[in-house]
Formats: sequence, structure tokens, C-alpha cells
Amino acid sequence: MNTKENPSKSRRKHGFFKQVLSGSALTGHEQAVLRLISFLAMLGIIYIANTYWGIETLRKINALKKEQKGYAYEYTSARSAWSDSTKQSKLLRRAQALGLIEAPEPPIKITLSQEDLKKLKSYRK
Repeated sequence: MNTKENPSKSRRKHGFFKQVLSGSALTGHEQAVLRLISFLAMLGIIYIANTYWGIETLRKINALKKEQKGYAYEYTSARSAWSDSTKQSKLLRRAQALGLIEAPEPPIKITLSQEDLKKLKSYRK
């Protein structure tokens, strides 16, 4: 067999990469193979990009979880300090530091009758 008789065998002899570089791979059956290889390369690039994006997203999520835990601890300690400061014994100590004393008797409720209210309104005029 002569290489001039069967041109497809001569192309195979040179190899696929040589055909791609020379441009002869864009004709005939090799064009479909080149399209397939290009498609698979694009899928590979998309897969790598998607993996990279997923890893970056996981890193951001983990950083936000750590930050949220810090805020939760800060909130818990602030709430505990606030509830301690509103206890009657703590309030008494702070009031004594200002010179105030606790009343020995509970406060009384003042009630007014309708007549007393009318008298007060007449004084106002």
C-alpha cells in the first residue's frame, strides 16, 4: 500500500496533535473528535470553577458561624450582667452610693372621688 493511495492512513501516521497543529484536523472525522475534546475541556473548567466557588462559600459560612458564636457569647454575658444589675440588692447598693435610702413602708395608693376631681378642676380655672 502506498500512502498516496490511502490519504487517511497518512494522516493517522502523523498523529492527532500534529494534525491539530497543522490545521488538517478540522476536516472530516477529526472535527467531531475535536469538538468532543473541546466540550469535555469546557466541562472540566466549569467543574473546577464550581468546586472553587463551593470551597470559598464554605469558608465564608464557617467564618460567619464563628462570628455568630462570638456574638452569642457577648449577648449572654451582657444579658447576665443586666439581670444581675436589676436585682433589688444591687439597686439598693447603687442607691446608697448616691445617698438615697429605702423607704421603710410600702407606698400608698391615693384615690380621688369624683367630687374631689371636680374641685381640682375648679381650682385650675
